[in-house]
Amino acid sequence: MGKANKATKKFNKNHLKDTLQRRRQLAKEKRSHESKTKKSPTTQEEKSISDDPNKRFQREDVSEFYAKLDPSKAASRKSGDLVKEHDHAPLGNDKAQESEDGLLRYSGKELEAAIAFCRKLSGTEQPDSLISNLPEELNKKLTEMDFDQRSSFLQDCRKSFASLLMNEVLSSGGDIQVLSSVEEVISHIKNFSSFPPGFIAKACQIFISYPDAREQIQAIINNVCKASPSLIVTTFQHFYVQLLSFFKSSPNQSGNLDTVEEMQLFLIELLSLSPDTCKKIFLSYTDQLNVHLQNCLKQADNVDAHKLIYNWQFSLSLQFWSEVVCLLWEDLQIICKEISPQLINLILDTMRLIPTEQYYPLRLRLLSSLVRICRSTHLYIPLSSQFVEMAPFFLKKSRNLTRGEDSAYSFDVLTTLHIPKECLASQSYRKNLRKTYLSMMTEYYATFSNSIAFPELVVPVISQLRIFVSRYPFENSISQFLQKLEDTYSFIQQKRLNIEFTQKDHSQVIAFERDLDWRSTPIGKSVK
Repeated sequence: MGKANKATKKFNKNHLKDTLQRRRQLAKEKRSHESKTKKSPTTQEEKSISDDPNKRFQREDVSEFYAKLDPSKAASRKSGDLVKEHDHAPLGNDKAQESEDGLLRYSGKELEAAIAFCRKLSGTEQPDSLISNLPEELNKKLTEMDFDQRSSFLQDCRKSFASLLMNEVLSSGGDIQVLSSVEEVISHIKNFSSFPPGFIAKACQIFISYPDAREQIQAIINNVCKASPSLIVTTFQHFYVQLLSFFKSSPNQSGNLDTVEEMQLFLIELLSLSPDTCKKIFLSYTDQLNVHLQNCLKQADNVDAHKLIYNWQFSLSLQFWSEVVCLLWEDLQIICKEISPQLINLILDTMRLIPTEQYYPLRLRLLSSLVRICRSTHLYIPLSSQFVEMAPFFLKKSRNLTRGEDSAYSFDVLTTLHIPKECLASQSYRKNLRKTYLSMMTEYYATFSNSIAFPELVVPVISQLRIFVSRYPFENSISQFLQKLEDTYSFIQQKRLNIEFTQKDHSQVIAFERDLDWRSTPIGKSVK
């Protein structure tokens, strides 16, 4: 027992050795081909959604709440200086802003001529045909400037020219060649204290509207933000608000799945450019989500208060931030260890808000985010009670319904957060939800199946499931899962018999968990 207690203590302190091979492209591969080809709902379907109060509830738009998320209003902490540190940095000084505004009255050809003339004055040969478009007043002004003044003017001129080229990209339907010109102009700007007027808004519009241009837009913005990290906050806020607009309904249902996934990957890559900024942004936005949850809890008498939390925008926001932790863990592990507890507690509190069977689709969606964090980071999150609590629902025998009634009560788990009470009797609904439930539970326990403390982890679960299975002997799939759990329990018990360790010497335990691949365990073999 001494060995087991020490192993359990070590397990509970999250000292598990990481044996998973993580890949940064998990987010791109997690969806099946069928889900990508789903069509957006027809006009008739949209009408039925608006008529059905349950479906209308799922699609409720709370963009106004999340679009106004302000990092400056986050809870007081060391990292709470997010906006104070960066708010004014993108704006640059007043003279530079005045210079940029003054250049807006010139055309693209005139700005290009001004850039060429500045380079000619600096000793670089330029074609006369290009300089011929230079207005007389600019010619005189540039000739009178000294080198420093002309260098500053050249930077502002390039910014304005890049902004005009972005307009041309939009008007030309996402022309890749014009976008390449933007990238070239931006690459010559050394001091990028601010984006050109409207540049980020145009970049976001191009990203959403023209899939072929997304890679270049990412390259342009990433290069700028690498040189000027103070612009990460401004860029992230603008793209994040656009992302939230896609979260009004399930991405699988809206037909914007590719756009949503690529925008999420872009924002995560943006956060990876600066660990400190990543931490501040993460804590600020999850703080604001927590504020909404706490406000909901305070309004216990308001029957509609939960709608601020139990909707697509809130749940998909939590899912996005869990993706941030998963995909940045390998590169920013120290930062992710600091920020992940806040998110994990937020998701757990959200699940506990209304733990009824009608909200099991939402609950499983949130659980999938936590299981994904466990699998990607090998952090231990105690989810056994959440799984055990749901087991009786899947073990109970459903009411006999006609084929027509059962079909009418069928729901797609990927596009549903809440179902009417009368639909709980649907056999097809329970079957689909049970499949998701068992898959998720198998993945969770398989993740820790190479831990020396696995038997202590699953003892309470095994005893509870045995009671439920004996009480409801109708469902075989959960009985099969229980058998895999028991087989893995015995497998680890046998494997660890000869392991010796003391309070100061854990070398054999570390070697045990390093050498044992979780995929070789009985429950690990069943994970697809």
